[in-house]
Amino acid sequence: MPTTVADRAHIEALKPIELFTGLDEKALARIHADARLWALRPSTVIFRQRRPAQTFYVVLDGRVRITEITAEGHTVLLRFIEAGQMLGAMAALEGMTYPVNAEAVVQTRALAWSTRAMGTLMDRYPRIMKNTMGLMVQRIGELQQRCIELATQRVEQRIARAILRLIQQAGQRTAEGVTVNMPLSRQDLAELTGTTLYTVSRTLTRWQSQGLVKTGRQRLTVLKPHPLVAIADGL
Repeated sequence: MPTTVADRAHIEALKPIELFTGLDEKALARIHADARLWALRPSTVIFRQRRPAQTFYVVLDGRVRITEITAEGHTVLLRFIEAGQMLGAMAALEGMTYPVNAEAVVQTRALAWSTRAMGTLMDRYPRIMKNTMGLMVQRIGELQQRCIELATQRVEQRIARAILRLIQQAGQRTAEGVTVNMPLSRQDLAELTGTTLYTVSRTLTRWQSQGLVKTGRQRLTVLKPHPLVAIADGL
């Protein structure tokens, strides 16, 4: 059982992790005992696409950028991983590869388990295996939805949807509206939506002139969410 405040905080951080859903605190304490604590500097590459998946992570604090390199060599930003979220779930199973790249955006701390450690934990707690399979089905569904968006939606819709997803993930209410509470460049938005920096800049400039958003240096505030929702819905 944990004996330090840090241990107790780490075990609390495991409770909302989808891979460990359904496990009691005693099991979480055992899982925590098998973890290593990693400190990652900004720009540290955590893992690379198509490399053997050997380590699973739970982010304690900081931010991680998840990207994919397409067959044409383009970088696509998929999402940001925040504190209390996991990455590298493929490492829970032997013989898998990482489907994406992961890079620390800011100073980040994470708990990490090797594939061998995860195998031992799955033998002890079969619920982890069940959760792993459910997560893989969920990720496949998310990728399919993203492909549908890229194939069928106008660029404006994709940009609006991406901003709304970021607000759900890291939105902070301010006197002006809702601010995406993380550094966000226009290039990030271009990679998130499969378009060009020019198109994103032109779209945001138009929305700003219409009073829908306010942009700054790597900062974005939504002033009027409802019109943005209408754009995202194709109305």
